[in-house]
Amino acid sequence: MPGMNGDELQTELNRRNMRFPIIFLTAYGSIPQTVRAMKAGAIDYLTKPISNDLLIKRVQAVLQETAKRKEKDLAIQQLNNRLNDLTNRELEILPLIAAGHSNKEIGRQLGISYRTIEVHRARILRKTGMTNILELGRLYEACRLKSD
Repeated sequence: MPGMNGDELQTELNRRNMRFPIIFLTAYGSIPQTVRAMKAGAIDYLTKPISNDLLIKRVQAVLQETAKRKEKDLAIQQLNNRLNDLTNRELEILPLIAAGHSNKEIGRQLGISYRTIEVHRARILRKTGMTNILELGRLYEACRLKSD
């Protein structure tokens, strides 16, 4: 590439927070270059000569993986959107519910009535569209793991 090599392009894309699936194709690859590129987010690192069939297979694999990742990210975003409607108190109670604590335990811990916890629990289920505490726990864990 005139003016910039692949490593420089990848560095610049990362600096701009532009995440594209990158497959390096080089005539002179080394293990340190490969490791550096992969650590920086490259999907694959191929050394010429390479058959057309193999290159096409690698590109197709990357496209499929990218589509799966986008689908998963969209699903997680939709889950997070469900949590955005919760009040601060509901967000405080949610992890306690997801951890399996009873209404009475949560009420004692927060210094409020277990009946109030029941009301919050019902509102959390309604706002998130969940039908039971198990589903709610899965939603919470999925969103929590994605943000870590």
